[in-house]
Amino acid sequence: IHIAVVDNLTNYDIKYESFRLGNVSIEGEKFICVKENVNDNTQVVVINLQNKTSTRKYMKADSVIIHPKDPILALRGTLKNMNTIFLQVFNIETKEKIYVLIDSELVYAYAKLKKLSDMTKFITSTNSANLQMIGDRLYKEQEYESAKILYSSIPNNQKLTVCYLKLKEYALAIEAAKKAKSLKTWKEVNFICVKYKQLKFAHVAGLQLIMHADHLDEIIKIYEKKKYINELINLLENGLNNERAHIGIYTELGILYAKYDSDKLMEFIRTYSNKINTRKLIDVCKNEYLLKEAVYLYISYDEYNLAVDTIINHSPTAYQPDIFMQVIHKVTNSDVIHKVIDFYIEENPLNLYNLLKVLENKIDNTRLVQTVKKTNNLPLIQKYLEDIQGQNITSVNETLNEIYLHNDDYISLRHSIDEYDNFNQINLITKLENHKLLEMRQSINLSKKEEQYKDAIEVARVSKNSIYVEELIDHFINIKNKEALCACLIVCYDILKPDYVLEIMWTSGFKDQAMIYFIQMLTPNDYSENSGKNEFIYLLNKNLSIMPPQNGYTSPSNSQYDKYDMFNSTHF
Repeated sequence: IHIAVVDNLTNYDIKYESFRLGNVSIEGEKFICVKENVNDNTQVVVINLQNKTSTRKYMKADSVIIHPKDPILALRGTLKNMNTIFLQVFNIETKEKIYVLIDSELVYAYAKLKKLSDMTKFITSTNSANLQMIGDRLYKEQEYESAKILYSSIPNNQKLTVCYLKLKEYALAIEAAKKAKSLKTWKEVNFICVKYKQLKFAHVAGLQLIMHADHLDEIIKIYEKKKYINELINLLENGLNNERAHIGIYTELGILYAKYDSDKLMEFIRTYSNKINTRKLIDVCKNEYLLKEAVYLYISYDEYNLAVDTIINHSPTAYQPDIFMQVIHKVTNSDVIHKVIDFYIEENPLNLYNLLKVLENKIDNTRLVQTVKKTNNLPLIQKYLEDIQGQNITSVNETLNEIYLHNDDYISLRHSIDEYDNFNQINLITKLENHKLLEMRQSINLSKKEEQYKDAIEVARVSKNSIYVEELIDHFINIKNKEALCACLIVCYDILKPDYVLEIMWTSGFKDQAMIYFIQMLTPNDYSENSGKNEFIYLLNKNLSIMPPQNGYTSPSNSQYDKYDMFNSTHF
């Protein structure tokens, strides 16, 4: 130190005797510090050479030094009662203690020398060591035994848990993780334990993690990657017993059953269908071809249309008659309903009638008839159509008539024509014209050719078609059959138009027979009570008795063919 500097320092009231080696920091560019004894007390004087200011602080250190550019002050001393050297560092501007170096270095030295008992004794006594810093330093150097002692003393249970894992002290790691209460710590425990096949301890950590949906997928991937499927399933099964179990656990367990243990899946979804992410599990079931389970999930999800569609598309596996019949009650989509009908026609035709009865109120019967006609399976729906024919639907009537015609069932055909009038009569007559059976040729034109006039009149009356009746009357006029003409005018009077009857009366000369029609038209409703009516009916029947023979056909009042009883009193 130069004399000029010493003279300058005296300006700060520092005694000359203090200017000796060990008392003055001589490296200073901005700061200089001087140790000075004043009245048996030691103080340090910090001088700022730039702004010419000084600061005094009392100290117990043996020596002092300051950073040449920054206001960092280091003090070195000895603790007399422990015979221990200490070093403290301060920022004189912020008045902050930066670190206590000697105690920390002593702890580090004990650890590196494997004097763990001495280190433990030191850290349990009064000290200023930064145990966290030394612990982290030792951990990086893989001194896990020493580090765990320091972490336990702090305590830092997260770091302590990791040390136990590194030392393969898994039971202690679990206990430390419980105290740490950190998901990150549990994840590390689970990962390490799975990696080293410590599945018992991994299970404990896993139970903590799966309660948090955000970590569930990661846990599943870890176990699946290691092929620990049974252990994973067991983990999730145990997780269901926790009151914090969430929908993710139920769903993922169902997925695991679907992928690895399908025998358990159906019972599982029956029990927990209301706690599952149904859509997600359905997709897995379909990928794994577990179609019965997929159908059940659709039903529980109120997706009845999709349930039925799945059954139809995968009927060999998914079709169960009882379940199917229960589901179709709730189907609302018309296209799906008719797809079901097509499915039954193709794969279960014998039960088609039962299906149609179940869906009776939902079926578009016209569409049904059109569909079945295309596949030439009309007999399959005959019984059903007969059940609903009371609705008098044109397509139903025509289809039944076609079936009866094909089967030569003239009795059923006559009944259908008589009771249900919504059908294309011209088409039916055309089909009957060349039929091989006489009974099936009970149309107007055919009866005229075969002189079955009573049958012709009966068919004309049932048809309610004025064209047919007029053609029949014209025929009777041409062959001059007055009795048949008279009967036709009476029986079909409500079908004919008066102007037509007047025309034929004047052109044909059958005035007397035509008058029968006008009498019938002008007769009051109570005429049926007049005894003269019965006499008139008697004469009419008597006249008709001279008509040509009807090919062996007789017409007693109780004949099964005179089913319309058209010559009895109820028609007059």
